[in-house]
Amino acid sequence: MKKKLSILVIMVLLVSFVFGCSKTSDTPNAPTEPSDTPSTTPDTSSGSEDGVLTEIPLPIVEEPIEIEVFIEIDASKVGVHTNDYNDILAYQELTKLTNVKLKFLHPPQGQASEQFNIMLSSGDLPDLVYWSWLNVPGGPQKLIEDGLILDLREYYEKYSPNLTKFLNENPEVRKEIMTDEGSYYCYPYIQHNQVVNNSYGYMARADWLEKLGIEKPVTIDDWYNMLVAMRDNDPNGNGEKDEIPLVARGGVYNVDGALSQLSGAWGIHYKFYQEDGKVHFGPYEPQFKEYLKTMRKWIAEGLVDPDFATQDQQLHDAKFMDGRGGVVREGLGSGMDRYIMGLGGDPDKITWLDFPVLNKGEKPKNFQGRNTSYAFSGAAISATSKYPKECAMWLDFHYSEQGHMILNFGVEGVTYNWVDGYPLLSDEIRNSPLGVSVALGKYAPGASWEAFCQDSRVREQRLLKWPIQRETCDVWNASDTSGMLPPITPTTEESTRLANIMGEINTFVSEKTLSYLLGEEDIDATWDQFISTLKSMGIEEAIDIQQKALERYYKRQ
Repeated sequence: MKKKLSILVIMVLLVSFVFGCSKTSDTPNAPTEPSDTPSTTPDTSSGSEDGVLTEIPLPIVEEPIEIEVFIEIDASKVGVHTNDYNDILAYQELTKLTNVKLKFLHPPQGQASEQFNIMLSSGDLPDLVYWSWLNVPGGPQKLIEDGLILDLREYYEKYSPNLTKFLNENPEVRKEIMTDEGSYYCYPYIQHNQVVNNSYGYMARADWLEKLGIEKPVTIDDWYNMLVAMRDNDPNGNGEKDEIPLVARGGVYNVDGALSQLSGAWGIHYKFYQEDGKVHFGPYEPQFKEYLKTMRKWIAEGLVDPDFATQDQQLHDAKFMDGRGGVVREGLGSGMDRYIMGLGGDPDKITWLDFPVLNKGEKPKNFQGRNTSYAFSGAAISATSKYPKECAMWLDFHYSEQGHMILNFGVEGVTYNWVDGYPLLSDEIRNSPLGVSVALGKYAPGASWEAFCQDSRVREQRLLKWPIQRETCDVWNASDTSGMLPPITPTTEESTRLANIMGEINTFVSEKTLSYLLGEEDIDATWDQFISTLKSMGIEEAIDIQQKALERYYKRQ
């Protein structure tokens, strides 16, 4: 009996030792976590009798495993430094802690969609796929039903204590990341409780406005007068008429385009949007015609960069920073901060412009801001992965306090230090001539997309480094983002039908609007035909599908 008792005691001690050593360690000297950090309080063990984890054990596996991860490189921030995310310090640290090695599969720049579609068609998916799942033909629910990606409900419940805790505390986010059928399809990219909600907008050369004696424009007419003054009055002072009033890239059907976001002045978006709970499609609205005519007038009069339809980001930026550009639409970090550094580090050379309106007194509309915590993308687990449980645990560690700090800030003592309870990025990063967002990309994805909760304190340091950025933030945050659609998910049948309709319509609208902007077709003479073609292509059915999906979204529990 004594022998049996001794063996039992030894077994209990061994179990206690194993689980005690496998606890997720806290970040040394870390203050109380911020409200936007999804994490779990360490428990006395990493699991319970029913197999539900209460925390992620480290290492996740005793023997190293390798998982394949498909993710597009953030070219403007990370791609400046490397073409392999394994070179980033944060991922090296995660590998050491978890024993999970990463094989990143990065599609060539500009070929991400093509490579993604090839994967879906072949059914040969890596363990993890990071993507904007709401844009997939058929939607994420169809991919689950087709056996391509996993329904993650069980993996959330059993192997994701950190993400589950965050979702329980923030049920509105849970609604954002599920399908109408109640499936979970990814570990999400979350931007919760952010200081900066609207990080993209218009900015201008402040020194040009001062030299020209121009007040910041409010209405579209004010904008026109400002651009004419920039064109005609030599604000760069070189004696030549070489100014480009509005530096733009992409057309009116391009998410990155300066022209596309001006449509908000007419109260419309250039794609789907909502107004008082009703779904609309911008190009099918009468205001879109007036918007196009105005943009065509600006282009014809030399107020818009003539290369807007073809130039890339590098050429776009060069024109603004070499003293020729007057107005651009870019972000606070990789845009305004980088431009200030490129213009000699003088923040007085750049200022904000509010989104234009048609009439004074109207509230500016912005269809590219943030009105949800879910940023519409995340990492799905392949249905054919050999390591679905380990993938779930590895991803959930991203939402723990320790994983959160590594992915957002890097490694303490190397890329950041705690200063009066605040994780301050290193001098090398904060004072880099590349700008904070780009400099951080060498060490951590805190300024980029990932399956994690982006820390508001990272965004503060990279987007609000200069006083003018903070001022800009307040102005852009005040814009009206209510027209943006939430992350709705049409049914599998609806998604398939919607994809078929919109594939043809998107191509038609993109080509037609560009033709209008370039003056190759007369807008007035062909507008009725444009609208009738959209109708014949099924746009009203597409709007109805989106409307039904929106109504179901608001009924989610």
